[in-house]
Amino acid sequence: MTTVADTDHTGELGVLALRKMCAKTKQICREVLFRDVGVDAFIELVDGGVAQGLLVGVQVKSGTSFVHGDIFGFTSDINHAWYWSLCAFPMIGLVHDPATERSVWIDLTGSCTPDRFEKDNYRFEADYALQPLDEGTLINTVIPLVRKYFGRTIPDGKAPSLEPRPEESAYETWFRLIGVLVGPATSVVDAADAAQRLSRHMPAVNADQKAAVAAVVDHLSDFQLLKLVSAADHLIGHDSSFSEHVVDLLAYGEGSSERLAGLLRNGAVPDELHETAVQLVESLTQEERNDLRKDPTPLEGAP
Repeated sequence: MTTVADTDHTGELGVLALRKMCAKTKQICREVLFRDVGVDAFIELVDGGVAQGLLVGVQVKSGTSFVHGDIFGFTSDINHAWYWSLCAFPMIGLVHDPATERSVWIDLTGSCTPDRFEKDNYRFEADYALQPLDEGTLINTVIPLVRKYFGRTIPDGKAPSLEPRPEESAYETWFRLIGVLVGPATSVVDAADAAQRLSRHMPAVNADQKAAVAAVVDHLSDFQLLKLVSAADHLIGHDSSFSEHVVDLLAYGEGSSERLAGLLRNGAVPDELHETAVQLVESLTQEERNDLRKDPTPLEGAP
């Protein structure tokens, strides 16, 4: 007989608590069906009955194991923390106790700072007495806070600066370059520049900095992945060998070649970038992939 683990039901209770809060406050809850990427649901903000098109990502943790008295929390890892820090939308955590039906909220965007990565601390906690999550705090505390982050993620359409900052440590500069690489407002030229800088210094940086790049590459959206294809195409225009910088970065993630091949097969790559994307796949796999080209070169001896 098919069995269902208790943890499956317990996890659903956290999402159900979020859906209930959103329904009562007339916000829109959009559950994410594809899990294990660091986001379990989105809250779309509604103001005066009008959907704003502004999304807040929510990581949900549900179960008594996440609760110790009034302290609610969970331990994550560098991959998820870096993903949350670089998301183009604000991220909050929701920790739910199904036994008491209490929940807390955690500002994941504000918590994922360079200091956290330097200290290798991926424990996220909140005191129920200070940060309870219910209909009132969702409307009066959480939503006003995350609205401020929308200006942070895409400030007047300007991407983060590539210019050196004397007050920054090398560690902070590295993280900022990663943000430039995948930022939603970053131009193709700046993404190409960031790719070159990251690739050149990758052999000399520490394991945490390499892991941060790997985490970001693993969680690239299709839009971000295609922007890197555009960056490689831009670099090829200057010197064909420069595109290897993008290849080097993509190689740090798992399944980059398969994802690119899937986009090519599904017709999701613009015509002007098609050949560049094929070349990236070939460089990553060290194999010819004429099957991915629009007009494959016939094999020798073929009719």
